[in-house]
Amino acid sequence: MSGLELGLAWSLEPSGSLFVPPDSCDGQVLRLNDSHLFVFVARRELVMVAERSETRVEAREAVLLRCGAARSVVFHHESGAEFYALKFRVAPNATRGSAPPLFIPGRGTVSCPERLTDLLRRYTTEQRRRGSTSWVLYNLLVLILCEFSAAAGGSLEARPVSSGLETIASMVDAYIAAHYREAIGTLDIARELRYSPGYLERAYRRERGVSVRSAIHMRRIREARAQLLLQRETHVSEIAAQCGYGDVAYFRRVFKRTTNMTPVRFRTINSGVRAG
Repeated sequence: MSGLELGLAWSLEPSGSLFVPPDSCDGQVLRLNDSHLFVFVARRELVMVAERSETRVEAREAVLLRCGAARSVVFHHESGAEFYALKFRVAPNATRGSAPPLFIPGRGTVSCPERLTDLLRRYTTEQRRRGSTSWVLYNLLVLILCEFSAAAGGSLEARPVSSGLETIASMVDAYIAAHYREAIGTLDIARELRYSPGYLERAYRRERGVSVRSAIHMRRIREARAQLLLQRETHVSEIAAQCGYGDVAYFRRVFKRTTNMTPVRFRTINSGVRAG
């Protein structure tokens, strides 16, 4: 299986996923519909059948099936197997941009699979969550591909010189999208992405025009605005906690600074419900 070069400035389009837990039946079929397919096996062993060709994938191993290689894939596995299959496309109008490409190997073994498994679980959970957006799924997909590329010897190992600013900024955006509900800051993101905090901050600010901390707040407040309207009966403190703010007073200050109104006022104006 050949690898794939992707520019993170490109617009990737998630187009479906399949999570197979250990207690599932054998013989699932996934139609590709002109999509690339990324498969990771967390437990046991998997046999993929595509166009009469069999590929055996062992635990902790991932494979990438490029668009056009097959119209559908049949998954055969023994009892207790657990694997994830993600479909994605590159948008037809996508351009490469100035960032160096990320190389996704066609096949590779992940020595420490916990992080990749966690990201894949987040992806499948987010896909089922009410109110989820394609932007969140896109960023999780970028993180998944970056994690596999790094674990399997992709271009993320060539740092920091060959990593363009757009690539770095996209990785930060992706990490924020996956972890904004948690207590994260610049130091946490720098450690996970394996950059020095100062370099990461400068690169991100130069490319996006804002600090990493500001980007975290912007992502949280964007989610809070959506959830305030989707969960109209939920108290503001619960919405704050869902969006990564343990201190509701601090959440209110950040929300008002960002939107020029309090969370309650925002909900009242945009839900069409008069304040009591």
